[in-house]
Amino acid sequence: MGNSTKHDAFYALSRSLVADTDPSHDYEHHRRVAANALHIAAHEGANEEIVLAAALLHDVVNEPKHSPLAKENAARSAALARDALVAQGLLTAEDAEAVATAIRECSFSKGITPSTREGRVLFDADLLESTGAISLMRIFCSSGQLSRRFYDPEDPFAESGRPLAMLENALDVIPGRLLIAKSRMTTETAKRMAEEREPILHQFLAALRQELGRT
Repeated sequence: MGNSTKHDAFYALSRSLVADTDPSHDYEHHRRVAANALHIAAHEGANEEIVLAAALLHDVVNEPKHSPLAKENAARSAALARDALVAQGLLTAEDAEAVATAIRECSFSKGITPSTREGRVLFDADLLESTGAISLMRIFCSSGQLSRRFYDPEDPFAESGRPLAMLENALDVIPGRLLIAKSRMTTETAKRMAEEREPILHQFLAALRQELGRT
């Protein structure tokens, strides 16, 4: 199977497994992460086939963040991806396990650094979805699903020293995740991409601060 045909099969597998019930983790999210991942891999010397498969399948299991099952998303996605890739004859067992390892270690909340180059590429490619304009769209999409309010009405920008409550206030996700995403990235390529996207976050915060009379 040629690379082009195999890559098409990866996209088709992703399309068949990814649910479109959550726009912040739908098939388009996987396509964007795949595009980021291929760009980073080309500059960082990673195996593009493993990176592409991992990017297209990294969130095939996506329990909501407030669910007790959410902590198993990465492990369950990794197992499902590995088994599907082998069952369809798209990758060897060894390469499918490499894909599973990258997916299993792709977790911002667990605070781990992926152990493989392909895992680091996937980690960074996914983190890029937490920067720029798309990250703002994803925050407020998730907020609707979680019935999460926009901000703490008493202290929208967490200036009183209160702890960030990202499951309660959408705005808290910006300092709690988006503005630290670049510092968590593991490749120079992704960091440069994040630097290009980050200014819109500061522009949004400044505009919101003005509209709320918090200048």
